[in-house]
Amino acid sequence: MGEILSYKVVKTRATHNCFGCGRPFQSGTLMARASCADGGHAFTYHLCQTCESVSHNRDILAEGEEFCYGELFDAAVEAESAAGKGETK
Repeated sequence: MGEILSYKVVKTRATHNCFGCGRPFQSGTLMARASCADGGHAFTYHLCQTCESVSHNRDILAEGEEFCYGELFDAAVEAESAAGKGETK
């Protein structure tokens, strides 16, 4: 299991793909940015607001369970549909 070194919500200055759902988000979008270390490698990823919320939902992920790139796509689209947001372009 990787170690999170920093985690904060930022307004992006470039287009980023969300690590959780894999969808692209334009610059100026609020996203969670995490810097991690795992197995001697350091990396940074971004989560859209929906995936950041979904990743904390214990009905979808058990506490402490990790997810891979794009694995939250279905849960994110379902959460946005339930909230009436629709899919982000």
